Amino acid sequence: MKITTITVSSGTLPLKLFARRFFHILALVAVLSLFGCENNDFHNYREKLAISVEWGAKAGRFGLAIPAEGEIVGPRTFAIDDNGYIHIFDSIKKNIKVFNSKGIFQKSVGKNLPGYSLVVYRKNYYFLDGENIYKYNLSGISEETYPIAPALTLYEGYAQWMRIDDYGDLYVKAQGKTYRICKNIGRRNAVLSEDAQVKSERNGTPNNSGTYWFKLAKKNSKHFNLRIHDKQGNPVNDFPIETADTFGSVIFLDQDENGVIYLETKRIGADGIAHLEIRRYLDNGRLIQSVELPNSYYTIVYKKIVVDKKGALYQLQTAPSGVKIVKWGI
Repeated sequence: MKITTITVSSGTLPLKLFARRFFHILALVAVLSLFGCENNDFHNYREKLAISVEWGAKAGRFGLAIPAEGEIVGPRTFAIDDNGYIHIFDSIKKNIKVFNSKGIFQKSVGKNLPGYSLVVYRKNYYFLDGENIYKYNLSGISEETYPIAPALTLYEGYAQWMRIDDYGDLYVKAQGKTYRICKNIGRRNAVLSEDAQVKSERNGTPNNSGTYWFKLAKKNSKHFNLRIHDKQGNPVNDFPIETADTFGSVIFLDQDENGVIYLETKRIGADGIAHLEIRRYLDNGRLIQSVELPNSYYTIVYKKIVVDKKGALYQLQTAPSGVKIVKWGI
């Protein structure tokens, strides 16, 4: 029987032997990847300036308020829709600035829009002002109002938000606790009764898909635990989040389509400087990457980072020159 050979740089090998050795190499690569010796688990994040807009009264520019006392006010929150469009809430002009996935300004939407937290869901805007949730269409026309139970005390500020998961359930967050306000939003009678809203109280935060919940439990200033539960509340995993410095805060951001978990941390170094870091974990607790982002802000921003389904990071930055969205992706 004639055996076909293939020429390689080190000489010639029988094809069958070459195939066996090639299979062994692939198997070795797979094994090494499980132990972190292979780099495919890591995003090689690259910084890309997606949007840069000056302050100003002209259309398409952002409003800025500099009071004699108190904080300087600019845009505080933003959202990314499923098409990659960027929606930034101009808290001074009370409208939404819309940019396409290439960062090109499209239009300003709405007048006198309310609230401090924004969600874009199924071609509608939802705004949270602490007492109500307001639904607007993408043309900026008001459509519906969902009252929040007076017994729920919500706070305007950093990391206080609203989320609509893939089931259409709408949640608000208040000091580490989450409440469901609407079920299957978009249908009639979606808003829950006041009593049901209060009884829906749950520790932790759901991911955007609505499949898992994530609770951060503080052990000390250097050590948190991330506790994962399924939608029904059954425990799934529990693992440590640690630093050699000091944590100022640890916030669950989301989980991407590959199951990677994203945490936003403020790490205080020995020099007293606050470092903004994004940590990426597998759901088994393995830390696969930590990325430090700029943390110098000219105005107060309530939502600094958004993670899309593919794991790209969008950061809202403000400076004396204007507003930027920087995309950190592969």
